Amino acid sequence: MDFGKAIKNIRKQKGFTQKQLADLCEISVTTLSQIETNDTFPHKSNLKKIALALDVPNTYLFFMALETDDVPAEKRILYKTINNLIQEMLVD
Repeated sequence: MDFGKAIKNIRKQKGFTQKQLADLCEISVTTLSQIETNDTFPHKSNLKKIALALDVPNTYLFFMALETDDVPAEKRILYKTINNLIQEMLVD
């Protein structure tokens, strides 16, 4: 799972800078940067704040953090299809 990549991608899709998102979440830019680069694993409370600020359910963050290797081989085609649909929904 790659929470940093998921948060960064959603943040960019929503048009936020790191500073803007960090301010909305009441965390430091350094903390957000460390989360996005996977230098630190986000605390549960920070995940909730980030999801709220990005206007996405917590479950979206978890789903978007999945990597192909996290999904059983026989379900990867379905995962990729669902992943693409969710990505499109986030942009809208």
